[in-house]
Amino acid sequence: MDRIINELLKGRKSCHCGLKHECSIDNVIIEKNAINKIPSLLNGYMYKKIVLVADNNTYKVCGQRIYELLVSSN
Repeated sequence: MDRIINELLKGRKSCHCGLKHECSIDNVIIEKNAINKIPSLLNGYMYKKIVLVADNNTYKVCGQRIYELLVSSN
């Protein structure tokens, strides 16, 4: 899984479908308590609005905590 993510982060990736896919993600952190790093990752960016997308299940698992981190870091 990490190999696939790292390949996408390098830029365009040829696919068996014949198209090239691109991922414009700056950071991927896979570790215990990675959610706590969200405020520091956003430092230096001038975001006016942030959209948090979650369904009922993911909001209960981590969405609420992310929301609280974002609100408290403003």
